[in-house]
Amino acid sequence: FGGSAQKGVESTVLISSDEGLQIGRLGAYSIAQLETITAIQFSDTKLTNKSPICPGQKYRHYAPCCLLTYDSDYKQNYDAILGFKGRDYDSSSKVFCLGDLNKPEELLSNLYKKLRELDQQGCQQAWIDSDFPQTGLYQTLHERLKKAAS
Repeated sequence: FGGSAQKGVESTVLISSDEGLQIGRLGAYSIAQLETITAIQFSDTKLTNKSPICPGQKYRHYAPCCLLTYDSDYKQNYDAILGFKGRDYDSSSKVFCLGDLNKPEELLSNLYKKLRELDQQGCQQAWIDSDFPQTGLYQTLHERLKKAAS
């Protein structure tokens, strides 16, 4: 129990219901990988249950105290930026780098550490650079960031 996740993020959770196999939580395996492994086409990654039935389904899962803005438009009123290597950001904000955009497992591996650092360093408002791919493991990263910012 505990410790770092082997693939940088928690496991993907699959839930069997009367409607078939559904994704309860995106995780270390992308939807494309799951479709290859299971030979099932997953059309909807969100369950419609009113109450969470697996970890990671709550709205503010893993959210820091720092107010996060998940938006494509940067505004200069943020004291921190959650971003990526190789990008230029406003020098008036402290940048918390998730890693190399070409390495989604690295980004996922650094995510929770960087969210905790925002609070440890007393950041009040942080902008999340959401300009990155929407497929594969990047989809998991988008989902985690949206939940943290909600």
